[in-house]
Amino acid sequence: MTAAVPPRRAPLHRAPLRPARTRLPGLSPFLATVGLAVLAGCGGGDAGPAEGERVQVRDSAGVRIVESRAPAWGNEDNVGWTVSPTPTVQIGLEDGDPRYVLSRVAGAVRTPSGEIVIGDGFTNQVRFFDAEGRFVRAVGGAGSGPGEFEYLRELLRCGPNSIHAFDLNWQLKEFSLAGELLREVPVRVPGTIPSPYSLNCSVGGAVVLAGWGDRSGPPALGFHAALSPVWLLDDLGGEPVAELGTFTSSERIGMPTGSSPHPFGRHAVLAVGEDRVHIGTSESFEVLVFDHAAELRAIFRGPAPDLEIRPEHLARYREEGESAENPEFHARMARQMAEADMPPSFPAYDRLELDDQGHLWVREFRKPGEEGPFWHVFDPDGALLGRVRTPASMEILEIGADWVLGLHRDALGVESVQLHALDRR
Repeated sequence: MTAAVPPRRAPLHRAPLRPARTRLPGLSPFLATVGLAVLAGCGGGDAGPAEGERVQVRDSAGVRIVESRAPAWGNEDNVGWTVSPTPTVQIGLEDGDPRYVLSRVAGAVRTPSGEIVIGDGFTNQVRFFDAEGRFVRAVGGAGSGPGEFEYLRELLRCGPNSIHAFDLNWQLKEFSLAGELLREVPVRVPGTIPSPYSLNCSVGGAVVLAGWGDRSGPPALGFHAALSPVWLLDDLGGEPVAELGTFTSSERIGMPTGSSPHPFGRHAVLAVGEDRVHIGTSESFEVLVFDHAAELRAIFRGPAPDLEIRPEHLARYREEGESAENPEFHARMARQMAEADMPPSFPAYDRLELDDQGHLWVREFRKPGEEGPFWHVFDPDGALLGRVRTPASMEILEIGADWVLGLHRDALGVESVQLHALDRR
């Protein structure tokens, strides 16, 4: 995850979902429990309204709609779960041993043994560290040979026993947990542009991705929404096994030379688990839940946030850009935003993450001038538990049973990967 506001365009388009082909006999396991049992044991502090007033569950043509009017933890921040502000492991130096100096981190994961694997975009290396943060080995590097990268863009764990690193155009380079190169394969989607626009995966190997939209005609100028199907794959090197519908993959500002995501633009937000796929349009505080047979099974909803874009937001965006890491980029985007239409509203959120307990974490979109980041947590049955605040400099990369792995940047832009304790009291 910009002057008077120009006239707004029509509301963000989401193409109708395809009718279900064949209903499965009953709900998948994660939706089979009608009662919201998880709520009884997860809350801390003020429980807020009674459950019947707080959460409403209804069925609509076989789709379970779970609407939370208030969180289980009440309205205070961090009365339920907390992320420790002090890391237990920290990897990254401003200067010194080059094995520990990180720059343009493309991702990091924690293996079952506790090792931390980091994709360093500046050196195009995949670096392995032990559970205490000591350097073990590095693989990859810049180049065009086996296991090397032109531009290391992402690092994930899309299988239980390997590390998945992606090059510029989402070419997969899969490494074993010991650092051995296992395979190299491009990740493709149907259409004129074969590489994905966005991609996410589960440790079990399921993959969900969105394309760039139709690029067959002349480039779109000004504010526009790029539409694309979202596909489900059972392997990164395979063909899509299901299409989940057409969504806005990105709201953009187009120019004769290309386009960029609008700083306030919405996009399809993707997360995939062992038996479900979450897709969010970020138009509202709502997430669609599909099973792996591509059937829409549930809709999770939270209280409606205030998403209106006001002139003061544009002014704060320009102010923040003056002190940003890349002020030239912010200044250019501010000029382009002044000349183009604006999105109908702010995104409600811009990230989805699933922890290893099946809870869905939804990162609230940070409006200019506001604090953050804040994450809203839904239990596996779709009820809103509450809001968790992480350290301001932290971008969550992975969430475990009692830990959170994150990327930090200090005031000078120095990057480090840190492991923090998660208290699910």
